Amino acid sequence: MTVNDHGRPSISYSLRGRDLAYLKQGLAVAAQMHFAAGATRVMTLHTTPTEFHSIPEIEKKLAGSDWGTNEIALYSAHPLGTCRMGEDPVRSVVDSHCQAHDVKGLFVIDGSVTPTSLGVNPQLTILAIAEKSAEWVRDNFSRVID
Repeated sequence: MTVNDHGRPSISYSLRGRDLAYLKQGLAVAAQMHFAAGATRVMTLHTTPTEFHSIPEIEKKLAGSDWGTNEIALYSAHPLGTCRMGEDPVRSVVDSHCQAHDVKGLFVIDGSVTPTSLGVNPQLTILAIAEKSAEWVRDNFSRVID
């Protein structure tokens, strides 16, 4: 990741090797699920979509596919867990108050502190973590920075 000319994060990626194989596997399983649920056609989220009309043609159409950057929409609705919370600095980034293990006075108070992605919309969980952490910072910050 880098910072672009506007000071915003710029993430680059390339789909090769194992990543491309996993993407194709995920697309195949998703298409099969859609057909099992009654779909009569399934399309990928590519700039030029690949369209399937039956389960047997999924593997055949995906086998020769090779997609480059920005040719498929890749996103996550609720990315979580990148700054895991925990008391063990080896296995986590922040403690139970959301303070970084390695930088005293640095707090990460957002969805990234959850140990993994949640099975539901994370809004209430993130709000609860933020409220409890903010209360702890309010009550203890002067002690933390000394």
